[in-house]
Amino acid sequence: MKKEVLVVLGSPNSPTGALSDISKSRLNFCLENYSEDQKVLCTGGWGDHFNTSNKPHADYAKAYLIKKGVLEKIF
Repeated sequence: MKKEVLVVLGSPNSPTGALSDISKSRLNFCLENYSEDQKVLCTGGWGDHFNTSNKPHADYAKAYLIKKGVLEKIF
């Protein structure tokens, strides 16, 4: 059985993990377009130009989507 995967590209967050407007825009697009028969892959690690926090950007993105109702099993 084939599954579609929605890939959410990494983007900036603050040193405390607050997501930037572009991050939220990408994540909200994912929310508007996903269904429970798909998978979601959040990307993004660290880098001086977009994330200097102690967690990878993908962790913040995943937490945002879960808070908005995406099930853990989707990731």
